[in-house]
Amino acid sequence: MYTILIFKHWLLIVIMGLLITSCTGSTDGLGSEGGFVFTGDSYYISPNGSDSNDGKSQASPWKTFKYALDLSTGITQGDELVLLDGDYTESTTGILREVGNNGAPLPNDNSSAIPSGLSRLKPTIVRAASPGKVKIIGPTGIQPLFMGRSTRKDSFIHVRDITFIGGGMLYNTSYVIVKDSGFKGAFSVGTNDHYDGNDFNLIEDVWIWAENRRIIAMNYRSHNNVWRRVLVRSEGCDLAGCEGAPKADPSVGITVYDSQNISMQNIIVIDRLIRNDSPYADFATAQHTSATDADGNGADYFLSNNKWLGSMSVNSQDASLLFEGDYVKAGSDPIWTIDHFISVGSSATGINIGNTPFNYVAAGSPPSYIKNSTAIIFSNPADVSGIRFNPQHTGGVVSNTVSVGATRTGFNVLGGTVNSSANYSLSTTDGDFDAGTCTKCISLNADPTTNGSFRYPVRVESGSAVATAISNTDIGANVTNQYGVSGTIFNDPGYDSISTASLWPWPNEDRIKQEMCIDEGITRGFCSTDFQRNGTSKITVTSYIWELLGNAIPSGIY
Repeated sequence: MYTILIFKHWLLIVIMGLLITSCTGSTDGLGSEGGFVFTGDSYYISPNGSDSNDGKSQASPWKTFKYALDLSTGITQGDELVLLDGDYTESTTGILREVGNNGAPLPNDNSSAIPSGLSRLKPTIVRAASPGKVKIIGPTGIQPLFMGRSTRKDSFIHVRDITFIGGGMLYNTSYVIVKDSGFKGAFSVGTNDHYDGNDFNLIEDVWIWAENRRIIAMNYRSHNNVWRRVLVRSEGCDLAGCEGAPKADPSVGITVYDSQNISMQNIIVIDRLIRNDSPYADFATAQHTSATDADGNGADYFLSNNKWLGSMSVNSQDASLLFEGDYVKAGSDPIWTIDHFISVGSSATGINIGNTPFNYVAAGSPPSYIKNSTAIIFSNPADVSGIRFNPQHTGGVVSNTVSVGATRTGFNVLGGTVNSSANYSLSTTDGDFDAGTCTKCISLNADPTTNGSFRYPVRVESGSAVATAISNTDIGANVTNQYGVSGTIFNDPGYDSISTASLWPWPNEDRIKQEMCIDEGITRGFCSTDFQRNGTSKITVTSYIWELLGNAIPSGIY
């Protein structure tokens, strides 16, 4: 009998192992993507429902999140709650949080946080029945999605296909997936008031827009997270510090702060507006927590192994990418890896690795890489470099990269290395290349945006002057395919490799245009009501980016 029991136990382990193997990274939870199949029970909620219903069908939905997400009355862990069409507000149905700001009670007793799931194979799911037909609207100043408390970590949760008016935050979470959702208002993973971690989360196919917010999207003191195919836009700010702060902190599109092992994949910051706010950059990194802080956790938040892969800054009114950090983790991992990054239309430096960390030498002078990237500066602003490393950052390496339109120098890398790269500028005060070591550094004699090399900002044309400038080298950014297998989280197989799936057309772009532009009454940038260069189709996110250099989008994209 003991032999039989041992055999059954062993067989169960084998079966679970096969399931986990087949589902690695496939945390979609709403179908068979990646091998994952949802096996829980489905319940329904509607602004027109009633908590006296059984919630088991679209014909008998519940009314409030308070009732539906209470494990004693509504769903159980590992089930899904399906939101029927309509607007969900704090006063009617409640919103997806249990308290207001700073733990204050919400005015009405209708709201609830989403309960944790049981595992990656058994997450709790909250989704819209019809993508684009559900809005959860927070009261003024209160984010309608908030997960975790200082005393509780929320884990194994999926949120999908919902538009949140008022923003959202993963405050204390792990293994949370937010997918195919829009956030009007800032969205962040992590916080500055606890060290409990926000690890192994996935933000995928999400769009975030706001005004009068200093930072639109943020990964703060949170490690091992993936942000994949996220589009960010800001309408600018007229408030001091954008938060009523006594100092006017600079404006940022998306930032990684005090974090390690963050993978930013196919992120686009587009048409970000600077009004009365202080300029900084579309993409930013900062780290200002020291190891000697009273909490004793500072060293756990030194920068290390953060990556920006296949991402784009489009029409930035300041710098495209500006990174700084006071402290870095010692070891062999690079501080920053920037691969296949595109800066197009920036009004300042395209890619700028700023200050050298205080402990840089003591940490072993860890490297940072800028690879296969493209910086195209349109307006010829004075004293601007295309690519820059702080001169004390001796581990900086730039390779296979193109700079166009710089006025100071194409490559400002005095302490580091540049190889297999090219620059075109009408004139530069410090020359095309101002680098410590320069190998296969090519000065182009014709504008690559007009000689057929860059017909579109997302790639260098095969056989063009730029493509052949450096023999046997893939030069410049190529942002045509998706990074990462959809649904995978940090360290899953294929989570940060280039896939065979096309990045274009941009996911959910019809919803994005509707929510960011039409619903808001905004017509600038990609929100324009004009036609594409073919004269018949309206401008989309995809056509707007592809046609920035004056050429019609290729017919095969759609």
